[in-house]
Amino acid sequence: MLQKITSPHGPRRTTISGFTIIELLFAVSIATVLMMSSASLFNDLSTTQNTHNFRTNADAVANEVRQLLRDQTACTSTLGGTTLDGSTNSAVTNIRDRLNNPVYVVADSYNDRSVRLASVTASNYADLVGPRGRLALELQFDSPKAVKGSQTLSRTIQLNTVKDGTNALANCAVVHSSNESPWLDSAASPGDIYTMTQVGIGTDTPAQSLDVKGGLIHGQLNCRTVVGLEFMTGSTVTCDLDEYVVSGGGNCTTIAGFDNFPSFMHESRPLDDLSGWRADCYGADHADDSYHKNTSALVTGWAICCKK
Repeated sequence: MLQKITSPHGPRRTTISGFTIIELLFAVSIATVLMMSSASLFNDLSTTQNTHNFRTNADAVANEVRQLLRDQTACTSTLGGTTLDGSTNSAVTNIRDRLNNPVYVVADSYNDRSVRLASVTASNYADLVGPRGRLALELQFDSPKAVKGSQTLSRTIQLNTVKDGTNALANCAVVHSSNESPWLDSAASPGDIYTMTQVGIGTDTPAQSLDVKGGLIHGQLNCRTVVGLEFMTGSTVTCDLDEYVVSGGGNCTTIAGFDNFPSFMHESRPLDDLSGWRADCYGADHADDSYHKNTSALVTGWAICCKK
């Protein structure tokens, strides 16, 4: 007959499903650790994505502000009246477009709340030439969401400025970056040949839309056609003292009685000092009869004279 053996620890305690209490607690503990690990991994991935979105969208907003302020009207709407001197440190409440509508407002969040425009400050002004200068516009961003590393970012945009007699900003626009055409620049730096609303060649203080040092071109071209008198000995057309010649020519007419000698242009050129135009004609083969140069054809000269 078999002997019944009883455990010294008493009967084995099981659950309805056949697991011991210890086995069940162990399984619950493992499940809890796995859930916590998964949650931690999810949070880490979420934070990484937030960090990427924050930096990317801060750059995107800064670039959009830069594009907006390329327009002088938008830039002046945003910063007009700012006092420009060595102590300039002015808070800007919003970035405006050329119609004076606020596009970016300080304290608002953008791009799915991934970035907040915390502040905009105009500072670090420096004089350049005459009323022109350089101003720094600092955009400060922070993240409404958890990110890795710093919760704030700053981006700086350089502006060319013009101030009025009271040192208030009268006009401004963004300085071009190194990989852009310098003709996108809207205001002059020393040595540049371009300036806000005006272009100067050989001068950094242009007085007109296009101003060339030396008086070759000054402002809008203002030209006229001048017709000279008809002569047999040649026709010289003279421009006014405040004009210069850009082109000219002449018209040859055969004199009655010399119909067998067709007239043709012999000379048509500007005067050496560009003060007018000279033209004369031949009415015969001048190799055989040079007399007919002056007697068989009439010439009427003309010139295009433009204001200096």
